[in-house]
Amino acid sequence: MVEAADVTHDEVITQIGQLADELGVRWVYYPRTVQLRGHRGAPDVLLAGPGGVAFAEVKTGTGLEPDQAVWRDVLQAAGARWHLWQPVSLWDGSVRGELQRLAAEPGHR
Repeated sequence: MVEAADVTHDEVITQIGQLADELGVRWVYYPRTVQLRGHRGAPDVLLAGPGGVAFAEVKTGTGLEPDQAVWRDVLQAAGARWHLWQPVSLWDGSVRGELQRLAAEPGHR
């Protein structure tokens, strides 16, 4: 069995992307290597489908940085769905459940 500590950030992102593609959910990942402008700490992943929009921060063994917590708070206060996904989120159904919600047509959830 694979331990959560053995799974890299990129592997989690890859699995999220594969599942999103399988379910027809649009997604984009903003790697740290991309030079973004604006406020630091934006979520790693933006997801969108007929069922709505969600943001996800992916962590593998570390906690949120202060700038990431600010983004979480602002997005949630605005009514957005924000998730902290870790390797275990792939196995416990958290990721699949959210992606299925996003893939569902309104009124069919």
